[in-house]
This record gives sequence, C-alpha cells and structure tokens, in this order.
Amino acid sequence: MNIISIYKESLEGLSREVWIISILMLVNRAGLMVIPFLTIYLTDSLSFTLIQAGIAGFCFGAGSIVSSYTGGRLTDVFGYDNVMKFSLLTGGISFWILMTCTTFYSFCIVIFFTAFLADLLRPAVLSSMSLFSKVENRTRALSLLRIAINLGISIGPVVGGVMIEFFGYNWLFILNGGTSILTFFLFILLSKSMKKQPVDVSTGSDELKRKKPINDVNFLWLLSIVFILFAAFIQIIFLVPVFFKDVYQLSEFEVGIFFTINGLLIVIFEMPIVHYFEKKRMFTKPIIWGTWLMGIGFLALILPIHFHPLFWILPFSIYTIGISIGEILNLPFLSSLALARTEKNNSGSYMGLFAFVTSSAFTVAPLIGTQIVENFGFSQLWIVCIVMLIVSNMLFISLSNRFLINEDFK
Repeated sequence: MNIISIYKESLEGLSREVWIISILMLVNRAGLMVIPFLTIYLTDSLSFTLIQAGIAGFCFGAGSIVSSYTGGRLTDVFGYDNVMKFSLLTGGISFWILMTCTTFYSFCIVIFFTAFLADLLRPAVLSSMSLFSKVENRTRALSLLRIAINLGISIGPVVGGVMIEFFGYNWLFILNGGTSILTFFLFILLSKSMKKQPVDVSTGSDELKRKKPINDVNFLWLLSIVFILFAAFIQIIFLVPVFFKDVYQLSEFEVGIFFTINGLLIVIFEMPIVHYFEKKRMFTKPIIWGTWLMGIGFLALILPIHFHPLFWILPFSIYTIGISIGEILNLPFLSSLALARTEKNNSGSYMGLFAFVTSSAFTVAPLIGTQIVENFGFSQLWIVCIVMLIVSNMLFISLSNRFLINEDFK
C-alpha cells in the first residue's frame, strides 16, 4: 500500500462537520503567535523578571482553568456552536487589548480574561468531535483536529518570528486577535451548511439524568495521569523557548522554526500512525510508548553543549523528534480515552473537566518551572520533567485496565 493510499484510508469516513471544524481551527491556530513567545516577550520587551513572567503565565493558566469548566457547562446548555462563536469574537478582541498592557499588574489581569475568553473554545470544539464522529473513527476525528491545530501552529510561530524581527512584538497581538475574529466570521458562513447539533440541549429534570464526570472514578484517575504528564509536556511552550534562546543562543525566528518542525512532523505522521493503532484497536500502548519518547526528548536537553558551538543541534534534534513523536502517540489517544467515557448529553461537562485539568497543568508549569530555573538551573527542571513523565507512565501502566475501550467505547 503506497503512502497516498494510507492517507486516503486514514481520512475516510470523517463527517463534513469534523472537516469544517478542523479547518476553522487551522485558521485560528495559524494566528497563534503570542503564547509561544510570551516568556521571551515579557522578559525582553517589557523587562519583567523571569519570576514575573512565570506569574503572568500562571494568570493565563488560571483564566484557562476557569474557562475550561465554564466552557464545558455552557456547551451543554447553549450548544458547542454558540460557545465557539462567542469565544472566537471576544477572545480576538481581548488579544488586541492585551497589546496595550505594559505594566506587570495590568498585564496579569488582562491576560487572565484573555485566556478565559479564548479558552471557552476548547471544550466546545472537543464536544463537537463527539457529536459529529462515529464510534469507530473518533480517535481519527480527534487526530484530524490535532493535525489542523498543529499545521496552524507550525505556521504561526515562524510568521511570528518574522514579525518580531522586522515589525516588533505588537504585530503578534494584532495578527493573533485578527485571525480569531476571521475564524468567527468563517464559522458563521460555514455553519449554514452544517447539521444542527444532534443532541437535545435541556436543563431541569434532564440534568439529573446525566452521568457526572466528578462521580466517574476511572475518569478521575485518568485526569490525574493527564495532569502530571501535561505539567511536564507544557514546558514546550513556556521554558523550552527561553532555554533555546538563552542557552543555545537561537534567535526568535530560529525558535519559531522549532515549532514549525514540531507541527510539520505531527501533520505528516499523526494520521497514518493513529489510523494504524486504531485499526489494531490499540489505545493504551501508544500512550505508554509516547510518554517514554517525551522523556528521552527532555533527557537530550541535559546534554552538555559547550565543547563545540554547533553541538546544540544534536540535543535540539533529539528533543524535537522525541517530543513530537511522543505527542503523536500520546495526546490523541488520551483525548480519545476521555471522550469514550462521555454520553451525548454530557460530553461538554466531561471535556470541560478534561480541559480544566490540562489548563491546571498549564497554570502550574510556568510558575514552578521558572522557580526551578531561577534557583537551580535548566538541567534540574528537565530532570523534574523526566521524573514526572516516569511517574505518569507508571501510574498509567498500573491502571490501564480501567481505561480499556471495548466495541461500544464504554
């Protein structure tokens, strides 16, 4: 079977709605330029200390935490489409407001609300994947969504690096907000050809009949593992770029190239890999293997680089490949295991709690990570990340029987 046939087979059977939402997320994430450069922007352009940058990252994560749970509840009440539209419009405007904030306290306050508005999108989008995908192709639907997001992310940072080099940091905020609002108008246009949400959205007595994620013990165990893993993985956004810039002496454009390579690897390899494991009905082994690869990636960053100016290329390459392939094997299947526990009338609540946990990791990671770097150095941070990945993997291996998916995905 040639490569074209593999891709064609892996994409078959996905609904029009899954494709539309994935394309919308591609456009939206192509404008994601602020967050990958956030720590560098705060320390270089606004002269914040690394600790202050970590607190600002914490505020962003805190807004995301509140948004994730709220977004999940709002999705169950008002529908994924209404929540998506509201998030795209208000989130875009908030990035423009954030551009005007140059003091520490004003930036922290506005970035909290920016994250809150922008991240209402996440549980709504994840819920839509449950509504418009079939049991047998749900993981591939999530993978198509991730591919679209990562293709966008592979574009955004490199364009952002060019913007910084030639026009300054303000253009990151202008383009980030602009693409969010552009996605809002595209969604209004494209949603006319989409099916209506195939779920009865109601409150009152029906609310009592819904299975609540907080009472699903196995789901809570899965979330605990996700939290530990994400707290390590998310350093790819906050402190790995600073490490590349300060230790490897890379420019903002070269840091953007890293995100481009990461995104392109995911775009090229994720769908065939996921399709292979989905056909084999293997849902837990990829997660285990992917977590080990992430650990190897962080281990490479501990390698010394000082005896040759270009030696950084080796650990840079090992980290990029390890974290990218690890992400491909890990994240879509974790999302699929979480989504498999939902029902049609509670997918928003479940995926809202899932997003809440990932946002919590997003909040803790920069706050603790910057403290470790300031007091002990980058190598100690990478060691902590490796230990966290090992712990999450050991927990997942010991509890994996709780997360097995049968033919009904229950």
